[in-house]
Amino acid sequence: MLGKAIISAGLIMNMVGAGLLAWDIILTKTEALELTRHYFPEPSEPSHEIRKLLQIKERLRVSRNAQIGLALIVAGLCGQLVGTWLAW
Repeated sequence: MLGKAIISAGLIMNMVGAGLLAWDIILTKTEALELTRHYFPEPSEPSHEIRKLLQIKERLRVSRNAQIGLALIVAGLCGQLVGTWLAW
């Protein structure tokens, strides 16, 4: 019984990790329009340096989410392996 519970927890961790990895790949229409502002800024927009800092901040957030997602997938896989071993 414990093995099945660990396998189930591992599968859930895999799904959450994969979702987190895919979350930043999928763009909404609003996000796509926001990205075009970097190439065609309006005259009232902040300076170029501030836009660069915003881009760096966004990339760091994407990187952090990818690291968390990958860690969840690895932990879920290990949980599945342990659960399978316990279920035998």
